[in-house]
Amino acid sequence: MRIPSGVWGWTGTALVVLVVALPPLVTLRLDPDSQSLTEAAGVVGLVGNAVALAAALVLYFHWRLTTTNGSAWLTAALTAGAVKGLAMAGMRVAYPDQLADHAAVLMIIDLVFALTVLGMVTVVRRKVPPIDPAALGLVLGMLVAGVRFALVANEPLLTVNDNVLAIGNMLLLTVHLGFAVAVLNLVTTPAWAGPRLALAVVLLCVNRAISYPALEGNLLSVTALVTDTAGAVLLCGTSLAMLRLAIRDNTTTVDQLHDRVAQVEQAVREDRERLHEINATIAGIATATRLIHDGPELTADRKDLLQDMLDSEIARLERLVDHRSAHTHDVDLDAMVSPLILSQQTMGRNVQWTPCGLTVSGREDDIRQVLTTLLNNAAQHAPGSPVSVSARRVNDLVEIRVADCGPGISREMAARIFEWGERGPDSEGQGIGLNVAKRLIDELGGSLRALPSQSHAGFGAIFVITLNPARNAHGAARARAK
Repeated sequence: MRIPSGVWGWTGTALVVLVVALPPLVTLRLDPDSQSLTEAAGVVGLVGNAVALAAALVLYFHWRLTTTNGSAWLTAALTAGAVKGLAMAGMRVAYPDQLADHAAVLMIIDLVFALTVLGMVTVVRRKVPPIDPAALGLVLGMLVAGVRFALVANEPLLTVNDNVLAIGNMLLLTVHLGFAVAVLNLVTTPAWAGPRLALAVVLLCVNRAISYPALEGNLLSVTALVTDTAGAVLLCGTSLAMLRLAIRDNTTTVDQLHDRVAQVEQAVREDRERLHEINATIAGIATATRLIHDGPELTADRKDLLQDMLDSEIARLERLVDHRSAHTHDVDLDAMVSPLILSQQTMGRNVQWTPCGLTVSGREDDIRQVLTTLLNNAAQHAPGSPVSVSARRVNDLVEIRVADCGPGISREMAARIFEWGERGPDSEGQGIGLNVAKRLIDELGGSLRALPSQSHAGFGAIFVITLNPARNAHGAARARAK
């Protein structure tokens, strides 16, 4: 069951809010004093950075799907910021006093880091990242975190007053806001993603500024709680929405490509079928021409029959090259099959036809093509075997049987013999003829089936064609009887 995108979006947002807000709420519930409020701000910073890292991972998948440079550099920047923020939040919880003593040096490191990230998303944003963006962000974030940890573990290198620290904090906030503005130009598709990501960056940047180690107070702690929660939720929700949209677009593209490939395959298949029919018709024309001019001595009647078949095959070739008519008409089986049987006999094949006096509804070209395919199939797989072609009325239908005395058809082969490309182990064909034959009969509203050898005795392969009788079949039969 597919969940609507709106429901999924609200569900994902609620889940992120729960993940970010639950730890500080539990902290405040257990110890609701001012110190607990500061600790709750630290906890939400830790969880918020974890959520930001998850959002960076989502954007990484988005980049994999879209391969846009904007998504790549944004992934690197968010990954680096989240890793750095996680390390900072962890140290804030574990070593609050040491961070306050090293506030000036840490601020300088943060300024260098922020300027580096700003340069990534503004100066080189049109270039492809030199390495995997997630790896680039991870290395940069861990490098900054390692330098911070090394500095906190030693004596303070620089001490400044609160005014200088406040100025540095404002400068850091300005650089962060510049990064938020750069995000607007970095992410342009979809149109709503850039402003949302920029707002999330602003909220997280405000949190970083007011939660600096040297700054304390209940108001700042509450503000840090709110901005970090809102920023993390907005960042994660937007990245999820972008990924969902990219997946949808890629799925649509794949479906369109699949449809195009299917259309091309269908066109190629139709061309191969038509080429197969044209080749068969040309072979029939060549055979009839050779028999008329270079064959054994023929009676005048037999030559006339072969000439009629030759004219019919030439006309059929013209219709194949142009367009096959979709209209059906009454087809006299005796008049259609007799020249075909004569052609087979003249080639030395033992083919017998019993006149039936039946008329069917169909297209003469198609029925002749199907019978030619079945007779050639018998000549290939049962060479020298006698072949009988007969027709009879079965209830309200006309049934035509083509049977030989060859090796027959196994039950397994009979079940798939009409599939496209299916052919026996000793076949030299392409596995197209029988598939085309079945399709032609199906288009006429009839059926073509192969009887397994186990289901009959005295014959090899038996193919049964079922067609509808002609609309005026009874009148034609009476006229023939007179």
